[in-house]
Parts: sequence; C-alpha cells; structure tokens
Amino acid sequence: MSIWLTLFSLAFLLSTSFSAPSCNNFGTRLDCGYVGINQQICENKGCCWNPFEHDPWCFFPNGGSAETYTVSNVTDTNFGITAYLTKTQNGTLPNFGPDIPVLRMDVFFETADRIHVKIYDPVNARYEVPQTVLPRPQINNRAPKTNYVFSYTKGPFGFAVTRANGELLFNTTAPASGAFNGLIFKDQYLEISTQLSPSSPNIFGFGERVRRFKLDIPKTYTLWTADVATPVDQNLYGFHPFYLQHNPSTGTSHGVFLTTSNGLDVSINPNSLTYRTVGGILDFYIFVGPSPQEVVQQYLGLIGNPHLPPYWALGWHQCKYGWHTLEIVENVVATYKSNNIPLDTIWTDIDYMNSYKDFTWDPERFPVAQVSQFINTLHANDQHYVVITDPGIFNDPSYPPYAQGMPYFVKNSTGQNFIGRVWPGTTAWPDFLNPDTTTYWKNQISTFLQQTPVDGLWIDMNEASNFCNGECDQIDRIKFGPNNPPYSINNFNSRAPLQTKTLSMDAVHKIGTKTYLEYDVHNLYGHTEGIATKNALESITNKRSLVISRSTYASSGRYVGHWLGDNHSQWSDLYYSISGVMNFALFGISLAGADICGFIGTTTEELCARWTQLGIFYTFTRNHADISSPEQEPYIWPSVAGIARQMFRIKYSLLPYYYTCLLYTSPSPRDRQKSR
Repeated sequence: MSIWLTLFSLAFLLSTSFSAPSCNNFGTRLDCGYVGINQQICENKGCCWNPFEHDPWCFFPNGGSAETYTVSNVTDTNFGITAYLTKTQNGTLPNFGPDIPVLRMDVFFETADRIHVKIYDPVNARYEVPQTVLPRPQINNRAPKTNYVFSYTKGPFGFAVTRANGELLFNTTAPASGAFNGLIFKDQYLEISTQLSPSSPNIFGFGERVRRFKLDIPKTYTLWTADVATPVDQNLYGFHPFYLQHNPSTGTSHGVFLTTSNGLDVSINPNSLTYRTVGGILDFYIFVGPSPQEVVQQYLGLIGNPHLPPYWALGWHQCKYGWHTLEIVENVVATYKSNNIPLDTIWTDIDYMNSYKDFTWDPERFPVAQVSQFINTLHANDQHYVVITDPGIFNDPSYPPYAQGMPYFVKNSTGQNFIGRVWPGTTAWPDFLNPDTTTYWKNQISTFLQQTPVDGLWIDMNEASNFCNGECDQIDRIKFGPNNPPYSINNFNSRAPLQTKTLSMDAVHKIGTKTYLEYDVHNLYGHTEGIATKNALESITNKRSLVISRSTYASSGRYVGHWLGDNHSQWSDLYYSISGVMNFALFGISLAGADICGFIGTTTEELCARWTQLGIFYTFTRNHADISSPEQEPYIWPSVAGIARQMFRIKYSLLPYYYTCLLYTSPSPRDRQKSR
C-alpha cells in the first residue's frame, strides 16, 4: 500500500510541478538560470524546472500570454511593402518593461535572391547600426523578378519568406501550440522567432565561439564581444549574427543576417529559432541561395567582399610573447635561417613597448636605431616585421598620443574621458566611431612608421578589453539602465553584467553631433578600429595592408584578417581551429588562422608537428606562444623541423592558387592593382 501511495504522490508532484499554469514546458523558454544550476535553486528563484524537451532547463514562468500585434495600412511601394503593426493585446510575458504600441514594417525586394525586412518604431528613433560602420544599399526600386515569396499574417502578426516553390525559409507566425511567442518589442527587450523546417536542420554560424562547425540543437548561443581565453561554447571576441541553414533532404541552403550590434541570445530548438536582443530594431536580410556557396556570395554581396592582403601575408609567421629584447628576436630569425626553414614574417608582442605604451619602443631593450636597422635587414631578405598595438592609450598628459587624443577619446556619462585599465596602467580609449578620430589614429601610426617602418599591425584587446569592470573608479549609480538591462544575455556563460571586463555601458561615442551609448555600439569597437587602422596604413604606405584583429564584426573582412585568439596547447584546440577558420570563411574573413602549436600551456613535439602540418593550410599561418610557455619554434625539435620543411614546400606551392582565389573575391579592381 505504501508503495502505491508513494507512486501516486510522486505522480501528483510531477504533474503539479511540470503542468502548473505558470509553466508551459512546450512553450518558449527564457533562461532563468546559469550553467550548473540545479532544480532546488531554480525553483527557489520562483522559476520553472524541466530538464526535458529542450534548453534551458531552468526558465521563467511562461504560462501566461505574450502581447500581439495586428497589421494595418499595408501599402505597395516602389521598393516593396510598408505596413503598420499595432499592439492589440497586453501580454503577461515577459515582464521586461512596457511594449512599444505601434511599429512599422518595411519590406524591400532588393534583389532576386535577397529580401530585407525591417521592423522599427516609427515615432521615436531607436538605435540602428550606423551606415558609416556597415554600409548597406539604399533600395528605391524592387527587383523585377524574385526567387522568394513574402507573406504575412494579419493578426496575430507574423511574416514568412518562402522559395518560389513553397519551401519555408523564415516564418515568425506563432503556432497555436505556443511553441514560441509572436513578436515582442520593448525598449530593452526584443524577441522574435522563426519556425525551422525540417526539424533539427543543419545550422552554421552565430560567432564567435569555440565549438564544432555545426551548431548543436537544442542550445542557446550568446553574441557579445569579450576578452576570454577561448573556452568552449562561450561568447568570444567577435560578433556575427549570421547563420546558414542547410536542408540535407533537398540539398538547398539559405542564410539570415540580423543587422544589430546589441547584445543577443539566440536559442535554437528542434522546431524553432528565437532571437532575444536588448535593444535596437529588428532588421533582417534573408538570402535564398540555394547552394551554400551562393548563400555566402549573397551575404558578401551585402556586407562586402574580403580584403586582398599583400602576398607575403600568406607565408609563415613566427611570434612569442616574452621576447623581451631585440637580440632575442634577431636570434630567432637567424636560427630559422641556419636550420633552412623559411620565415616570411617575424612578429613582436607588447614586449617591445616602453612600459607597454602604444607607438613607443623601449630605449634599452629595443633601441629605435637598432630596430630600424633590423627592419632594413629583413626587407633586404624579402622578410617582414609586424608588431602589436592595443587601443588603450596611457592617460599621461606628457605622453603625446594621450595629449593629442584628448578630443577623440570615448567619454563617460559625465562627459569626461572614460578611464579604465590595461597593460600600461590607467588608459583612455579612442572613439573610432567618430570620423575625426581616424585622422588622429593615422597621425600616430605615421609618426611610428617614420622611425620604424614595420610592415603591418596586429590590433589586440579591442573588444574593448578592460582590466576593470567598467570605469575603474565608478560607483554603481545605475540600478536600471544600460549597465543592468531587464533581460540579461548569457555573457561569460554566467549572465555576467555587460560591463564585465569592458567599458561601462553608459560610456558615450559619437558620429558628428549624434551620440551613441556603449550599450549599443560595444560590439563594433574592434571593427571600427580595424577600419581606421587599415585605411591609415594604406594611405601612408600606398600598399595593400596587413592588419590582424582579434575583435571582428560583420564586414570586418573588408579591412582585416583574424587570428582565433588565445588558444591552448592541446589537441582539442587543434581540432576546434578547423571549424573556427571555416566559420570565418562564412563571415567573409578569408585571412584567418589559429596560433599554431597553441598559445597557452606547454605544447609537445607531436602536437606541434601535427599542428604545423594542419596550419600550413590556414590562410593566416603563425606559430605563437604565451610568455609562460616554452619556446616552440619548429627548429626546437629536429622531427618538427623536418616536417616544417616538407610542409612549407606544399604551402608555397599552394600560394598562387590561394592568392588567385583571394584576388577574385577582393572588393574592387583598384585593390588588385596596388603594389605588393
């Protein structure tokens, strides 16, 4: 009897726990937990727990209703369709602030294979990605013929895009089952979902992160640029809100790009994909393919084709953090030569700087006259030299880059220079969103190159990274606002505050007289620094530039290459580097590679040998190690040296093919004609 009573009680508890009116296990789920949360902690927070069906297991009560919008005033235009969306039902979920009552939808039939759907507030202007950062075509006339069909549901509102043959590409209409909400549009919380067809399709993209190429389902992917040493499946340095979906049964593919730079969570479940962002507008481009190659070509047709680097950039590069004198660097170059191993480019990390200050050389360890002579020797041997620079400028009025940059730095909420901390100590950050800053940055680079004509620049720490959480001396004066939005994306896999290890979200940038909050433009910082650096180098040298950036955004490939960041000397990182390079090919960054043999930790002879064999197929091929790691140049081990000589012959035999491919995807004939 007691057994039956126990079973009955258990069934009752399960039914009340999983089927309570506030918890819809089959509906859309907003994450209420964090990695490692258990049922007791979750339920003590007043949230729902269900480790079945799909992620997240711990989610906010979702048994109520979301608001709904109804379509009205639909108008055919020269470019497509306009319509207004009016809120007709107040929802109970999610409780992240008041809804915007009236929205406008513009639909642009831009090309035969690209449709653009934009949903925004027609009354109060909201943040949009600036055209100066990501130029998009302004379409006035619709394409005469399209390979897609657009439709909408009047109420509750949803829109759909299909192929001409009816195959579903994107459909935001909420199903009667409640599997996901309809459109939610609040000031600091926007949510929209699309049905997935077929169930659990092959989806790729949504970077940057360390993981295998195909995205896992179910799972939530967070996009927010952050300085972190490449943990698996966590938001990293870049922000790329693009995905490619492939249907294996039909062999067709399509792509979707959400034009945003606001913090973003993307939840993929077997039958739906949900965007949750903390600001801006909903601005979608959908690419019909139908092949994967055509999807990427259509995406690049929007954001721009990859930059054509100098030919030597595709060769073999060597670096190490911890080469603290010029003599050590010279010895590495000489040892490569004595071991008959090719070396195209030698790099120097922050060791060369005077007290880690940008655009300086340590007068004792890297005397300018000797560095200049070293560069001349490299050039005489058809070799090259690249050094690192960080965006943080030491805030000492006697330091010229700081004194000259006073008008051009990011400001705090009171209008003073925002002050954080990185390698040189307390620092200010140039506001690369401001067009006037590009002249300041070019002048700093020009002065630097006049004394030491290095061949390229490596821009690091540009997420932007900060050793403080926000302004170093700030008081947390904001309890509800940009630093603490009502919805927390899964930053650092722990829903960490947005200002963690970066600038405060109320820091101020500007374009002309228009100001922008860090909250909106944070994910553009590395991208805008890349644009300024590339343009400065090419203006000064009149040659194709090599700029390698850690932080990237959509269209960064037009200006820079990318290395995959601070990886580890372990086999799993070798494996993940393959999908990392493939992802950046999707994102339009053709010059990409990982730190060969691994950056953090101690590599092994076999790992370094195998990684060298793999790495020669990266377009950007560099061996690089941390200050605490032992030397790992190929000549350290005779076996690796022999493998390197053999593999480099293959590498150099492939370069004409690689460069031809890059040539034909470069933006314009003018770029192709520049001298090496």
